[in-house]
Amino acid sequence: MSAALLVQNPPHPVNTWYQAQQKWQYAINLLEKIPQESSSYQEATEKL
Repeated sequence: MSAALLVQNPPHPVNTWYQAQQKWQYAINLLEKIPQESSSYQEATEKL
């Protein structure tokens, strides 16, 4: 959500897009670390 809010109402400088990309990558990494045994695994897989 933070990345999506960051890039609303473009145009933005390159640094802003880079920050948004970093936030998305962080979120993806967190979702990928959720173990299959977790009750949240299915939801994480759908979001990926």
